[in-house]
Amino acid sequence: MKTTALFLALLAMITLSTMAAFAAPIKCAGCKTEYFLMDHLKGPFNQATGNALQPGKIGNKKAVHLLADGKIQFAFTCKPHQKLAKKFNLPAEKTADWVSTAIARDPIVVVINPDCGVDNLTVDQLKLVFSGQVKNWSELGGNDLAVQVAHLDDTVESGIITVFKETTVGKKGKLHPQAKAMGSPNQLGNFTKSKPGTITFRGLNSYKDSYGKIVAVNSVLPEKDMIVQGAYPLAVTYHLVTHKGDNPGNQFLKYLGTPEGMALINEVMVAIPQKEIQVP
Repeated sequence: MKTTALFLALLAMITLSTMAAFAAPIKCAGCKTEYFLMDHLKGPFNQATGNALQPGKIGNKKAVHLLADGKIQFAFTCKPHQKLAKKFNLPAEKTADWVSTAIARDPIVVVINPDCGVDNLTVDQLKLVFSGQVKNWSELGGNDLAVQVAHLDDTVESGIITVFKETTVGKKGKLHPQAKAMGSPNQLGNFTKSKPGTITFRGLNSYKDSYGKIVAVNSVLPEKDMIVQGAYPLAVTYHLVTHKGDNPGNQFLKYLGTPEGMALINEVMVAIPQKEIQVP
């Protein structure tokens, strides 16, 4: 009798494993910067649930149209679906059961060499500095030092430049043409700490104290509570756009609300508190 029960249990496990192995992948697509978060999550999600996540890096516009046409199970976007549906003229009947859930915020910190002599910069001042219109820190109340702008090279696949431009100079804006472009976050940090007058930006999770001093933006420091509340200005909010009910998109959303999911988000961004992630 015990042998039979053991055999049936093993058979059930094998059946479930086989079903998971041949289950169709959960297709999703969206924001080209949020893609890096999806790519970070897909492996652990597969290990935890047996479901494969297949994200596409195609942008908000194409993603919401694919979702409306039923070609993907959910979209990941940097704006709630209501704004995207209006902007891209999606029919109301196709978006009636859509729900947007904020899952994370992607903060960027502004880091300077301590010799610059400033503690706070406004967003408008950042626009002037990073476009090359401010030449010396004394123009902003700092020390008499030439401004040296630095950032990661465009070829570094992090999405950091895109996010920074969206929150400061604008998506089509131009950064300082003579900025020092570095090939890695570590090189950027070492350059900032060693070159007086340097200012740069980077993701919060790649920052180390040894790289330089974080400055407040609009008098707000990038502390976790300020980021979660939306008070820190240099942060993009990322959403999942899913259908109401029991579907693959909400299975993934439910996973993100678990302690494991929240911890994984916090490895690369700042997770929205678990209590705020509710499966529609």
